[in-house]
Amino acid sequence: MNSKQFEQNIALVSTDSTMQNGIILPTYNAVVVSYHGMEGYRQVVVRSPLVGRKLGEAMFMDPYYGVAAFKVHSISNQGFSLEVADMPLPGQHVKVLVRSFSRAVVEYSSVVVRTIEKQDIFYFHVTLANDSDQIFGSLVVSLSGEPLGLVVRRVANDRLEVLPLKYLRDLFVEFSNYENTYAFRCPFCTEILTEDLVTFDKCAFCGEILPPKLFKPISRNISREVIKIEKVISNLNYQPELTFLGHHFWEIEKSGLHILFHYDKDNNSLVIYSTLVSLASYIRKGLLQPGSKHKIYEYLLNENLKMKYMFFSLYDQNIILSSIYMDMEHVTEQALTGYVRDFVAHLIDYKHNLNQFISTLIPDQSDTHSL
Repeated sequence: MNSKQFEQNIALVSTDSTMQNGIILPTYNAVVVSYHGMEGYRQVVVRSPLVGRKLGEAMFMDPYYGVAAFKVHSISNQGFSLEVADMPLPGQHVKVLVRSFSRAVVEYSSVVVRTIEKQDIFYFHVTLANDSDQIFGSLVVSLSGEPLGLVVRRVANDRLEVLPLKYLRDLFVEFSNYENTYAFRCPFCTEILTEDLVTFDKCAFCGEILPPKLFKPISRNISREVIKIEKVISNLNYQPELTFLGHHFWEIEKSGLHILFHYDKDNNSLVIYSTLVSLASYIRKGLLQPGSKHKIYEYLLNENLKMKYMFFSLYDQNIILSSIYMDMEHVTEQALTGYVRDFVAHLIDYKHNLNQFISTLIPDQSDTHSL
């Protein structure tokens, strides 16, 4: 079994304030994530090759097991089932599969350090030095590619707690009676509740006071600047709730380009940027001559000298076009919309111009494709 077959089921799951990984389970039309970081959210944005970009609606929250599930209809029933895998033993080497911001799935080597029992639940701990926030909800597999579990919480700087997948199957069975109603588990008595079973913030079964975010949807408290940015995104004919990448980050797609918006709160500015060309793929294929990179840098420098409010930059061999609007307090929604539309038009033009320029640096184009 190869872990590559699960890559399409590994998703980025984001709200307007957080982002983590998740596992899409086509059998249940759901994506499962860690409960931690998703408390109070009834809607998330799910991105993966399997579903594209869709909204997920909260099915259930389970702080006792550390899992949350959101309904998201997949387009196929491909590649994933909750087979009961053996509990890994301490010392066993495993891999943690993480979908990165750039949508590539990255494998981190790890090792099981211990297994623990919490009443009738068995978890296992793995080591991982990576401190990415989106590590929650990641899939853990054996070296042979057998799915083992879901990362549900961090228990130390270099240690993650993993819930074996067999418990996910049991959870969906338990919550199956509440398929069309948001439900949650009391973290004290473990009974399953719905909102009408909470009185004076207390569990109807054990009387303990419940965390408010468990049974109350979180309310957004956003600034005027963020409201303005989301209105601009709406004016561009996109649904803002489908563009969240995390706290103060949004993304739209236009003409094959992924265009990112970032609200820089410290400087009260809007930063817009997009990767136009990845030089790494050309370098790996040997299509660019040793002196070609210097010609590209010279081209970018000359173009930067002509620009007024945008600029080229290089990061990890990616050519990025960026623009910054510095004064978000006084700009009108209409003016900001015009500014963004102008930048998007320039993005498409510069993408074409860069393609044309780089093609002149490739000696033989008979076996190559345009960017």
